[in-house]
Amino acid sequence: MSLAQLQRRLQAHVLSGAPAIIDDIARGGTADPGRRLAVYSHAYRARLEDVLLRDFPGLAALAGDTECARLLADYIAAEPSTHFNIRWCGRGLAQFLAGDLRWSAQPAYAQMAAFEWALTLAFDAADAGVVAAGFIAAIAPADWPRMQFSLQPALQQVLLSCNVAEQRRALDGGQVLPLLSWTATPTTYVIWRRDFRVYHRALAADEAQALAAVMHGASFGTLCAQLAAFHAEDAIAARAVALLQVWLAEHWVATVALGA
Repeated sequence: MSLAQLQRRLQAHVLSGAPAIIDDIARGGTADPGRRLAVYSHAYRARLEDVLLRDFPGLAALAGDTECARLLADYIAAEPSTHFNIRWCGRGLAQFLAGDLRWSAQPAYAQMAAFEWALTLAFDAADAGVVAAGFIAAIAPADWPRMQFSLQPALQQVLLSCNVAEQRRALDGGQVLPLLSWTATPTTYVIWRRDFRVYHRALAADEAQALAAVMHGASFGTLCAQLAAFHAEDAIAARAVALLQVWLAEHWVATVALGA
């Protein structure tokens, strides 16, 4: 067996528990080949668990140390990492917790994982330019309906029906976590980064729909049309302008262009 073949078999064993290669490992020293192999397997999983615990502290606090260790071990076994960068090892955790029968009975776990992954994405996202309010003011009013916006890459949205965002905020502030509570209607939370700090807040239903439309390329005119489902006709323009002012003040808008 060549060295390359041996390395591939060792990797398969460490990553996914492929059949042991004890007979191919040189014997000798104070430890037998099985124990020496176990060192690599354990170290690999321990490193993944360590990274996941740092990325999902709210999940660890919500689930407790013992249960969190179990769910992370289940996730690592069920969803082996496929990326060379360990930073991405948690990207499938929320989906796993929502879909795995062992954990789907605890839906708050999946929601906390989704929220915390959005925090991670916001923190790591690329920088982009910022549109000043004066730039918008210089656009002729007749052209406003054609305005189209691109938003900051850091901007994330997540739909939550329990108070995991408040729990994570309490954890970050060194406070006791509030008791888990649920709402009848899910709430959209927006997560963004500004000046190297990540923020989040709940959105009203009309703002959530408007922001989602803009994320999918809707013009300002289309945004106003969608607000008609929430506001009287004479209040739509004022609400649309107010939302745009907030988005500009929070530095969410990266570019503005005039569509056809």
